[in-house]
Amino acid sequence: MTTISASIYPLFSSPLASIDVRVDLSRLAEIQQFEYRKTNEIGSSETYITKNNKVLNYYQAEADMLLEYFYYYKDEHLKFLSTDFRISTSWGTKTNPGGYSQYHNHKNSAFSGVFYFDDVSGGEIEFASTNLDPQSFQFNTPSEVNILNAKLFPYTPRKNTLLFFPSYLIHRVTTNKSPNARYSLAFNLIPTGEISAGDSSVSFK
Repeated sequence: MTTISASIYPLFSSPLASIDVRVDLSRLAEIQQFEYRKTNEIGSSETYITKNNKVLNYYQAEADMLLEYFYYYKDEHLKFLSTDFRISTSWGTKTNPGGYSQYHNHKNSAFSGVFYFDDVSGGEIEFASTNLDPQSFQFNTPSEVNILNAKLFPYTPRKNTLLFFPSYLIHRVTTNKSPNARYSLAFNLIPTGEISAGDSSVSFK
């Protein structure tokens, strides 16, 4: 058999950026002390979010650092050099032992971020294809799951991990199997200023 050479292109990806934060953002652990309310979404159990959805307003220096990391990502990797962004909303999440969240995405934002200021010993963040069943046929289980055939992508965060992803990307917190509550800081980003051109232009102030 002749040697086969193939080029595979993962077209139009929904990138997930994972960054190890090496500046001091330890003050953000104070978000654990904020007042939380229980989420009542169908498909969730023992999940809570802060009543305040702009918690980073109390941590301006840390918010500026998170935005600086995002600017590195969007400039160096996405190449959106001429588009500016700001953090629109920010909130703490809490998942009790045995708890989990439903699949969801974030509306009215362009990108979303999650910062893990604490060790996460239970409960992955799991991303799902925007279409959980995109195939016309139900194929047999692949011999190996990879980035080209996966419908789900679980990610185990560590302390001081910062994630960025498009806000349309569906995700959830899997079951927290640890004896401790699982915390994180979530936030959304929107463009600012004038974007696009011509009859598609819009100004965000």
